[in-house]
Amino acid sequence: MELSLKGKKALITGAGAGIGLACAEAFVTAGADVAICDVEQARLDDALASLTAIGGTHYGQLCDVASADAVADFFANSVKALGALDIVLNNAGVGSPL
Repeated sequence: MELSLKGKKALITGAGAGIGLACAEAFVTAGADVAICDVEQARLDDALASLTAIGGTHYGQLCDVASADAVADFFANSVKALGALDIVLNNAGVGSPL
């Protein structure tokens, strides 16, 4: 079964590496435009380079999801860059030592 996300707009947090990046790559491959964020600039840059190699439209922003203001800014800028969003994948997490 082939999955098509053509014309869909997705926002993915924590997409600089790992599961978040794999999801972003899969979404772009399936035709979606994606907005990604990560807390580390180097990972974000690498992820954007990976998405550029695949093609499609994407937007990236440095964002610490522990900050509500930073998340609101990322969301607003993503909508400006891509238009209304269809999918939100909250992959990033916030934790503390036990």
